[in-house]
Amino acid sequence: MLYIILIMVLIFLIIVGVQYKLATDEGEVNWTHIIETSLIWSTISYIIIGLIVLGISFLVSLES
Repeated sequence: MLYIILIMVLIFLIIVGVQYKLATDEGEVNWTHIIETSLIWSTISYIIIGLIVLGISFLVSLES
């Protein structure tokens, strides 16, 4: 369980870092926009990762 939480936090921090890098390249840093878009993208990535894990576990259970 701790590993899952650490991975989720790591994904969020990576997305925040990418958003911050893109904002500094444009010249203006808006932290509310960075946090909002990071939350949206991290939620989307959590859903996609969950669907992949669900699909893999479903396929493994069919083979047993």
